[in-house]
Amino acid sequence: MNKFWEEHKAELQGKVDVRTSGGGLTLARINGQVNGRTSGGNIKVIGCAGPLDVITTGGDIDLQAGWNVKAETTGGSISAEIAGPPNGAASLVTTGGNINLKIPEAVGVDLDASTMGGRISCDLPVQTQGDLGEGKLKGRINGDSSVPLVLRTNGGDIRIKRSLVKN
Repeated sequence: MNKFWEEHKAELQGKVDVRTSGGGLTLARINGQVNGRTSGGNIKVIGCAGPLDVITTGGDIDLQAGWNVKAETTGGSISAEIAGPPNGAASLVTTGGNINLKIPEAVGVDLDASTMGGRISCDLPVQTQGDLGEGKLKGRINGDSSVPLVLRTNGGDIRIKRSLVKN
């Protein structure tokens, strides 16, 4: 077990499936598959280690979790810190805001980031592939990897930064 997960031990084991149409969701310290949906609020995820699939149509998403993440919002921004070994793809998608992502410096992923109305910045070295257009960044972070990291926004900036959390 790496240092991050030792500090964020799960308090709930198993599958969680939660939905609301009138408020936000807070999901914390879960080791297992998590599915969360809301049409009326923000989603906050803290220390979840299983596959994560969260969607909101009316708010922001703030998450601290392991890899194997799918997070989507149509009405807000996404702030995420992803830690642990990359054991599954990560996809962060918004149509109405920014994406701020922190990942460990040594993690290897295949980055595919694009924005229609903003800029992309990355603190980590990216080995680019093919032609890059305005609002697009595609390439490998830290060498060979088959783990996809997909970041999409139509209305904001994408920022990728080094995490202070060690794998």
